[in-house]
Amino acid sequence: MDYKFEKLNYYWCFQYETGGVLRPSIYVKKTELCYSKAILVSDYVMNWLDEQDALGAEVTGEMLQEQADIFIEKYKERHPFYVD
Repeated sequence: MDYKFEKLNYYWCFQYETGGVLRPSIYVKKTELCYSKAILVSDYVMNWLDEQDALGAEVTGEMLQEQADIFIEKYKERHPFYVD
């Protein structure tokens, strides 16, 4: 299955995978959409990407990083003992 995605020019993005036996591998259309810092808030990022897709928006790496950084800051506010 993974080979088929790679053949279609999708890129595996382990940063968005949250673990678990039955969780699928996550692939993105562009490598710039795989943001390493987003591992902390991957569920929020995935939901946001789904929303953007439903709106027909073309997401850039810069847009994704900005939104992920917002999610990360909110996460840190809720978890004050979190250290980078």
